[in-house]
Amino acid sequence: MARHAPGCHRSHLRRRRRRRRHNASQSPADLRGAQSDAGLHLCQLLENPRHHAQKGGETVTTLQSLLYGDEPPSAAFWAELRKWWASLNDNRGARARLRRAKTPDEVFVSPDYQRGLLPLLKAAGVEMEPKDAARLARAVGVLAHVRTLLAEGHFARQLAPIESGQESVRDPRFKKLLATTDPDDLFLMLRRLVAYLGGTAELRSLVTGASDWTDKTRRAWAIQYYVNRPAKR
Repeated sequence: MARHAPGCHRSHLRRRRRRRRHNASQSPADLRGAQSDAGLHLCQLLENPRHHAQKGGETVTTLQSLLYGDEPPSAAFWAELRKWWASLNDNRGARARLRRAKTPDEVFVSPDYQRGLLPLLKAAGVEMEPKDAARLARAVGVLAHVRTLLAEGHFARQLAPIESGQESVRDPRFKKLLATTDPDDLFLMLRRLVAYLGGTAELRSLVTGASDWTDKTRRAWAIQYYVNRPAKR
């Protein structure tokens, strides 16, 4: 059965209850047909998942467990993502197409994502539900703008002022980032910040933030930023 993102979840639950009360006599085939008529909309793909689900007899790993877990699928995920990013140096066409994407949705439906990165992850034993692949597409679209990956650190720490006088520019930008809740706005803002940093970023923090921009993530980024900025005089 189709699942819905938080933005449309409540109304969907109300409609689902009404359908269950009034359409109890419908056959399973009729119900499946009604669901398929709704189409594949990203609003129906995004939902907080369990760590693992079953899909056609295969184990599907959730994005949450890939980003934060310590199991083999998580290690394979980060290794393949790093290798895919490195391959963009030899595939400038793919990099250029991903960089031209104006929204995460454009990244999600692009051949370079659907027939490029996702099959590589699947071959490494990492398969995600479409809703999680849509969230990861935000990070991939930002990652296409990165020219240099740092071996350690944190993207929020990179944004912190390192010299006197930078606070007047960097502090407002970071506060604006923390206030961002719209996925499309986050996508564009992170791309601009990557450019501001000269195309340099730390992989894990950037991908995690772009894919899972929650209150918990924002608090973690705020700690990284303000702990590492010079004290105001």
